[in-house]
Amino acid sequence: MATIKVGLVDLETMFREGLVKMFENATGYKVSFGVGSTKDACVKLRKGTTNVLIIDIEQVLSSQLHCISAIKIKHPDLKIIVLTNYCSEVSLRLLKNEGVDGMI
Repeated sequence: MATIKVGLVDLETMFREGLVKMFENATGYKVSFGVGSTKDACVKLRKGTTNVLIIDIEQVLSSQLHCISAIKIKHPDLKIIVLTNYCSEVSLRLLKNEGVDGMI
């Protein structure tokens, strides 16, 4: 089985570190990076291979949508999963239209 390389983006350090530990202990996964901002994620994505990007967004803001769209354009094979508690139908459509592959 191939190893899935995961990048994690979450502003909350404790939560991000918990996700890193969870993936480090899971068979078949390797953490490529864990960072606190989408800007840092863009830098890390340029430096290596990542298969899945898990990104926490606190609100569906146009700046975050633009960033997700830009990441997807530069890395079309990258799967993007968004962690959010904003799950209105409008938010779901906006995220899907920007290239998000899934939501939790």
